[in-house]
Amino acid sequence: MAEASTQSIDLAVADFFSGRCGLEGDDRRLFYTIMVSLSAALRDGHTCLRCTKEQQEILLRTTVVSSDGSGPLVLSYGRLYFSRYFDYETSLTNRLADLCRETVAVSPPDELFAQLFPTATTGDDMQLCAARMCATRRLGIITGGPGTGKTTVVVRICALLQSFHNGGLRIALAAPTGKGATRLQELVRHQIQSLPISDRIKPAMVDTAHTIHRLLGASRHATRFRHHAGNPLPYDLVVVDEASMIDLALMAKLVDALGARTQLILLGDKDQLASVESGAVLAECASALPDNLVELRNSYRFNEEIRRLAQAINNGAEDDVCAILGDNQSKSCLLAEERWFEQVVERYAACMSAAHAIGKPSEYPALFQRFSEFRVLCALRRGPYGVAGLNQRVERALSSRGHDIDPGGWYVGRPVLITRNDYQLNLFNGDIGLCLPDPEHDGELSVWFETSAGGYVGYPPSRLPAHETAWAMTVHKSQGTEFSRVVVVLPAEDSRVLCRELLYTAVTRARTQVIIVGPEPIIRTTVCRRTVRTSGVGERLRALQNKQGVHRL
Repeated sequence: MAEASTQSIDLAVADFFSGRCGLEGDDRRLFYTIMVSLSAALRDGHTCLRCTKEQQEILLRTTVVSSDGSGPLVLSYGRLYFSRYFDYETSLTNRLADLCRETVAVSPPDELFAQLFPTATTGDDMQLCAARMCATRRLGIITGGPGTGKTTVVVRICALLQSFHNGGLRIALAAPTGKGATRLQELVRHQIQSLPISDRIKPAMVDTAHTIHRLLGASRHATRFRHHAGNPLPYDLVVVDEASMIDLALMAKLVDALGARTQLILLGDKDQLASVESGAVLAECASALPDNLVELRNSYRFNEEIRRLAQAINNGAEDDVCAILGDNQSKSCLLAEERWFEQVVERYAACMSAAHAIGKPSEYPALFQRFSEFRVLCALRRGPYGVAGLNQRVERALSSRGHDIDPGGWYVGRPVLITRNDYQLNLFNGDIGLCLPDPEHDGELSVWFETSAGGYVGYPPSRLPAHETAWAMTVHKSQGTEFSRVVVVLPAEDSRVLCRELLYTAVTRARTQVIIVGPEPIIRTTVCRRTVRTSGVGERLRALQNKQGVHRL
């Protein structure tokens, strides 16, 4: 595990537990350092800390560590956990193992498969394999890169099962973020009418998606979700998109809330960045549960050069990555020129001019489309190559070109990224809006967002939940979105956050062109560094599978 930098919270955690551990002298000092490392590991996305035999012996002599989950700290199979994360992990893996063992009693006939997957002429067709797996198993995992048809195949799976159940199947669609839920909803609605199913069945096809928090019944004042094992979700099938973004805690709560016979389908790209919070659940499940996994590989809407670059990054092939980026004939995958920033400002200046030229709401779609065609993605939040620094730099450059900009304030054309969910306003973390004059309120500035119905709604800036300027955004925040062109900004010096998963995620946000800013040594280091989060999910799942669930770890 790469060492995380120590922060004051880590020292405070270590002080708290050291004062209650019952050890003295060198043993207590060693325990203190272990606790600092555990706290830092959790902040770094790991769910536990691997310990040496010497450390394990020290830990088991304390009054705060147990091996059965009865204490505030748990030592299990050489891994030290805070008890909460141990409970999440054991609950999740035991429940997933149960789902893997259970099959569906009756599956649809071959005629229905042929009707909904007509191009699948052999059993080797991966979309047909995905459909057969999800139709017969309680747990199905469909993974694949951008454009491989994950959403398309799951819509047809839903149609297959809904037709088989004569429209009586209760289906829920969900995603980790509001932005992801809206995108899933739009894709499903777009496809429903063209499905080769009875008109009688089409009205039964669900076309509304929720965030996972909303699905589970989160509310501002409640301390827990409304749905859990004691009050399960009222659905026969739950489909979750962008599952790579789901952290351990949320996945455990989602699986805990499934009904006794509910089927679960997880969609996502296992090679993308893992969740911001602890865990890499989708990747571990994909590795540990091959019988419940189908990986889609054929890309139907992805630029071939970008696909090759993404594959080379994913394979850790630094020479291939640099060769692709250095190919002077390539129009799609480029290393940035010296004047890359001026080119970024030129694009954004054109967006600003278009925003000032807006005269009526009917012109909003073209403006939003123009803005969504291009984005700057940063590996870091701080520093000259981070989101904050680049946003300020863009504002200064636009101001120097004569645009009326109040840096850090509100101005026409300012792009705004929501960073916290607000269920009352129906705004969610990751939503992007534009600051424009409100024609119905004497031109006062409002921030406008596209709705799931295809319209636009504006809010006074004072009503917005937490937000930030979005000329540049982090790669993490870009997950679940696509742009025609992307500029990926890497720092001039190495950073712990640089890894192949981050670069792969950034590159696969682009549909037609990706430009990478950064020196070649940094690009090579990024491609070669793979992030592996320490967790026991995969190991527990494999053990439970091997022992056929007789022994619960």
